Amino acid sequence: MSSTQTFTDDVFISYRHLDNELLDEQGKGWIDNFHERFESVLGEALGYEPLIWRDPRLPGNAYFADVLEERIKNTAVLISILSPGYVQSDWCMGELREFCRLAEKKGGLSVGDRLRVMKVVKTHIDRAQHPPEFQKQLGYEFYEIDKMTQRPVAFGQELGRHRDQRYWSKLDDLAWDVKQVLSVINPRAHIPAAGSVFSRVQGTVYLAQTTRDLSTERDQIKRELQNRGYDILPADELPLISPNYEEAVRDCVSRAKLSVHLIGGSYGIVPEGAGSRSIVRLQNEIAAERNRDQAFSRLLWMPVGLTPHEEVQAQFIEHLRTDPATQQGAELLQTTLEELKNVIQLRLSSNGDNRKEEQSGETPAKIYLIFDRRDLDGVVPLNDYLSVDKRYQVLLPLIEDEGADDSQAFEIHKDNLAQCDAVLIYYGNANQVWFEYKRRDLKKLVGLDRKSLLAAEAVYVASPKTPHKQLFNSPDTLVIKNFQDFSPAVLDSFVARVQTAAKGANDARN
Repeated sequence: MSSTQTFTDDVFISYRHLDNELLDEQGKGWIDNFHERFESVLGEALGYEPLIWRDPRLPGNAYFADVLEERIKNTAVLISILSPGYVQSDWCMGELREFCRLAEKKGGLSVGDRLRVMKVVKTHIDRAQHPPEFQKQLGYEFYEIDKMTQRPVAFGQELGRHRDQRYWSKLDDLAWDVKQVLSVINPRAHIPAAGSVFSRVQGTVYLAQTTRDLSTERDQIKRELQNRGYDILPADELPLISPNYEEAVRDCVSRAKLSVHLIGGSYGIVPEGAGSRSIVRLQNEIAAERNRDQAFSRLLWMPVGLTPHEEVQAQFIEHLRTDPATQQGAELLQTTLEELKNVIQLRLSSNGDNRKEEQSGETPAKIYLIFDRRDLDGVVPLNDYLSVDKRYQVLLPLIEDEGADDSQAFEIHKDNLAQCDAVLIYYGNANQVWFEYKRRDLKKLVGLDRKSLLAAEAVYVASPKTPHKQLFNSPDTLVIKNFQDFSPAVLDSFVARVQTAAKGANDARN
């Protein structure tokens, strides 16, 4: 579409009038509230008051020919409010098809990889019943499926302290995408040329399709990345037929610098012809094909306390945790969502070191790297990465013991614990007894002579693989298991915790 093409109106809302019948305390229906609130959210994003209109349902078919056609022709974007009644309404379907017909005559229906028609799903409808124009679109669902009853529950439109954040988040998502379209075809909506995170595309992220139990978390990550200027793939619904599905995923992944995979309690949909492999599993396997590509990285995330709902999902999770080939080139995290966001930002940042802090005069974080003398060779790459690449101040235990006794080594150990910002225990060739003593020392000494809590506490479990190492996990300590050669990516979650704490401390001082 030519960017010189102009339109009189920004958005046309197409809806079934019976969907606006239910009134609230102010006498407004669902569509009334949606129109008013979307206009406000979009206006804030655009920086000017958008021109949004909807069919006032004038009588007679002449309205289509004489009035509606002319106004639709001069409207940039159409939003259809889908409901069971909408798809059965000849009038509503006529508005949609008339917009598409006229759009093709005036610049085209597509703007880059986006369409000028968007669907808001007010009430659940089976995918097969969606109009053909929307079959490939992800859309914006204003409801969730209740996990207990498996019935759709609409998001609330209330204001004030009873405000349903899910409703407003969907409005934000819709406004963002409408803004992107308008920025190309409407001169008033051009994205600022400088001084804004929207002024340029920062890169492309493949945010893998997930199961419904993690759809809210996926939406949060998508929203934050888009706000930082990243393109998110897949942008459209993918065909649930093999091998078409795999080909579409492979194309999307090939354009991304990072893929993020959210693993929930459910196994997920299995595309037709894909055997027993779900979309969650297939996407991870396809992304793993790029594990040798230095310009690409992969994150797999599971929420803390995850309980598989099916035996096949339990087996898949165990496979992710134990299979070396699956872990190659990836980091598997089981952390909070906020920490995942920090790790994502760390991976995407072009300044993943501490140079900014160094230039601003801030003191680099102190990390106490605890290890046994037998693991000196193993910790060298970790020490180099933390001290040289990340520019942290790495504190070391007493290594050369000539002329030193145990009490002196313990005093150095105690002093390092007192002054460090974070602790990383390297558990490699040392035995389980040594490891347990170090963990107990940490618990006993962490409160002594300290002015603040540790920013991060982690255990790096390295080869050789032992039964204790395979079983070891901790609810209050970050556990990093890596029995392969060291890769900086495996420390991303640890570094993210250190950076988050350092930022919080700096903000507090300022």
